[in-house]
Amino acid sequence: MKRALLFVFCALISVQMFSQIDLPKDLFPTLAELQRTSCSEYVDCQENETYLMQADEIKEINGKQYLKYGGVFLREEDSKVLIYSFPYEKDFVLYDWTLEIGDTLQILGIDPFSFPELEYTAVVDYVAFEEYDANGNRTIVKKPLGNKRVKDISTMRLLDGNEYKAWLFGYDWERGNYYVEGIGNASKYGGDYVDLVCPFEVPSCYYGERLVCVSRDGILLYQIDDAEMERLGTACLNESVETDLETVTPPSPSFHKMLQEGQLLIQHEDKTYNVIGMEVK
Repeated sequence: MKRALLFVFCALISVQMFSQIDLPKDLFPTLAELQRTSCSEYVDCQENETYLMQADEIKEINGKQYLKYGGVFLREEDSKVLIYSFPYEKDFVLYDWTLEIGDTLQILGIDPFSFPELEYTAVVDYVAFEEYDANGNRTIVKKPLGNKRVKDISTMRLLDGNEYKAWLFGYDWERGNYYVEGIGNASKYGGDYVDLVCPFEVPSCYYGERLVCVSRDGILLYQIDDAEMERLGTACLNESVETDLETVTPPSPSFHKMLQEGQLLIQHEDKTYNVIGMEVK
């Protein structure tokens, strides 16, 4: 008999964290003052849950400084965001802002059976699940997660009016897994900055994690449109940003925003873009 655990892209810890700390930007150029609001979406079984993710602690591990995000510890080096693995006692690469098309990135997961006494998340390069034989004896099975390959690299214009590189890993931009320079995972159903595979049992009505908004240094970079926010029953929890997008002042007068049929659009140089930077014809 085999009991498989469900694998979902999820928030590591779905809690609201509102206390921002002063962070050294020389050590954490993209992580400092980065805030992301996400929403756990359910269908008919319970209310959606909205939470804010940001750094809430600096910790020294093996002589290096890390930022604590939920249950994981992150640092930056050589245009990469590194995540510390307590089981391996080393760093894995979470984001790499230097990848080219065809390059690969290790897929990471969480092992709920490793070091259960730890208060920190066990980041690993495999997925673990339970198997039971006919006598009820339990075995932990570990399966390597492998790598994901960069399929495409493009640019996206965010709400500050600037263009950022975006990396796509398989599928297409609408359905695929991709991340954006400096702000991390931006997939529709991948709302957590630390987009790991979390093996645990969840309600069958769990639909996924929605990215609601992203800001850095109090400047709004990304936000879903009003109609989608109303449907989810959510709101942007980021501090020091206007959540009414019509009042956000872009850094350049050549950009302006408008609402069309409930969707936020950005106009620049006779072109129109949606909130994830894709041109709208």
